[in-house]
Amino acid sequence: MNGPDYTKLCEGYTAVATMDSNGLYEYGYGHNGPDVKPGAVCSPELRDELFAKDYPLAEAKAAADVGPEWNGLDAVRKAALTDMAYELGGGGLAGFHRMLMAVRVGNWPVAAAECLDSAGYGKSVSAGVRARANRAALMLSTGAWRPGYGG
Repeated sequence: MNGPDYTKLCEGYTAVATMDSNGLYEYGYGHNGPDVKPGAVCSPELRDELFAKDYPLAEAKAAADVGPEWNGLDAVRKAALTDMAYELGGGGLAGFHRMLMAVRVGNWPVAAAECLDSAGYGKSVSAGVRARANRAALMLSTGAWRPGYGG
């Protein structure tokens, strides 16, 4: 398993644009933006093209939010943080101040707990988003892929 494959597995492929829990239309592997209109169709080729652009942006955002400590993280924790940045978009990951501080010092129990302490993520009204947050917390806590998601 690797980070991009993990995020693809979490996102799943949606061929026809549907509204997500934030009221945005998305298709492919969770791609959203002004180019995604209700009912638009995303071919497998477009899906892959969009993901090839979107994932590196999320990874760069996660790396910037963590800071220089990013380079010392293992692949599983990088994947969890990148997936959070991918799912939450924009400044979403940056808002997890206490979690990021715990990540920087390697305090994994606190990082995992802080991952879950958010109305928009760990306490989301969406069961799917809560499940994703639980997987991220487990990955941060253990440094191991979640069973069924690469483990």
